[in-house]
Amino acid sequence: MKGSYIRVGDADLPMTDYELYSYEAFRKHLHDDERPIQRASLSTLNQDVLQRYLLERRPIACLSRCLKTVAENLW
Repeated sequence: MKGSYIRVGDADLPMTDYELYSYEAFRKHLHDDERPIQRASLSTLNQDVLQRYLLERRPIACLSRCLKTVAENLW
């Protein structure tokens, strides 16, 4: 930690904790925002927001399937 520096202009500045974490996460291919949370359940989510999200995405998914079917039938 104390031996990690980042080049800024003409200076070598010590890396912040966040910079060190970001570097290690990149090296180890960690994606914290994509990891499941084991103790979470559906009841943790705001049901109204979830329902609205699903309703907004449903037409897109249906359209995507329909377009794929049409494309397959053309070829």
